[in-house]
Amino acid sequence: MGKLSKLLMAVWLSTGLGWGWAQTPPAPAKKAKATPAKPHATPKAVASASPKLAQAQAPLAALGEDLLAVSAQVHTGDMVCEANTVKVSPMSNAQGYFELRMGKHHYRMAPVASLTGAVRLEDAAHGAVWIQLANKSMLMNQKVGRRMADDCQSPAQMVVAEAMAKMPPINILEPLNDNRASPAAELANK
Repeated sequence: MGKLSKLLMAVWLSTGLGWGWAQTPPAPAKKAKATPAKPHATPKAVASASPKLAQAQAPLAALGEDLLAVSAQVHTGDMVCEANTVKVSPMSNAQGYFELRMGKHHYRMAPVASLTGAVRLEDAAHGAVWIQLANKSMLMNQKVGRRMADDCQSPAQMVVAEAMAKMPPINILEPLNDNRASPAAELANK
C-alpha cells in the first residue's frame, strides 16, 4: 500500500466513514427535577460577614526548585522608573513569591519559567507581568495590553546599563570599524 493510499485510508477512517462507524442517535434528554430556588444573601448578611474573610486571599501553591531558582534572581527594593517608582519585595509567608507595588496598584507575583533567560513574574488574576532584563525591568498589563512602567532599574541594573552605554554590543551584521579582528578571521588564523 502506498503512502497516498495509507493517508486516504487514515482520513477516511478518522472522519467516521469506515466500516462499523455507524452513528448512534443521541440519548434522550432526562427531565430535570424542579428544585426550589435558594434565597440570595441579603446586603445585611454580606455586611455582617467577618472582614478577615473578605480580605483573606487564596493560599499560594508551593514552588518547585526550577521556579525557586528564578525567584532567587529577582531584584528587590525600590526600582526607579521613567515616570514612577515600583517596589518589589519578597512575601514573608510564601517562599519565592513577591509583592509588587506601584502607586495604588498592588500585585502578588509568582515566578514563571522563561525560555529567553529573562526573569518573569506574573499575577494571573490581574494580568500583571514583571519582566526583568540585565539592564532594566518593565511592568505590563496583559488585560489592557499596555506597559504600566518602563525603564525600571535597581542599582545593579543601573551598573549594567552604564556599562552597555560605554561599550555597546558588536553588531555581527555590520563590518567592524576598529582594529579588532573579526571572529571568522581569528578562527582562520588558528
